[in-house]
Formats: sequence, structure tokens, C-alpha cells
Amino acid sequence: MPSSDLVSHSSQPTHFRVNSSAVAKSNGQSRVDSVARRSTVRRRASAFRRQTAKGPP
Repeated sequence: MPSSDLVSHSSQPTHFRVNSSAVAKSNGQSRVDSVARRSTVRRRASAFRRQTAKGPP
């Protein structure tokens, strides 16, 4: 009985550590995605501005 209790206690921290690392990874991924999206939007906006500044063809 004590051995099984010890196993359950030891397995919990590792499980939490794995989950926290996965959460941190997903947060970093979302941050990268948001940065990429912002850069693409900025590029598109600058291209659109350039086109409008040129005037009608």
C-alpha cells in the first residue's frame, strides 16, 4: 500500500511538469503566429498604400 501511494505521488509532479511545458510551448507558438500575422498584415497594408498612392492605372 505505501509503495503504490509513493508511486502516485511521484508520478503527479512529472505529469504537471509535462503539462506546464506543453502549455509554455503552445503559448510560444501562439505568440509566433500572432507576430507573423501582424507582419503579413503590415506588408499587405504597405502594398495597398503604395498602390493607392500611385493612383488609377
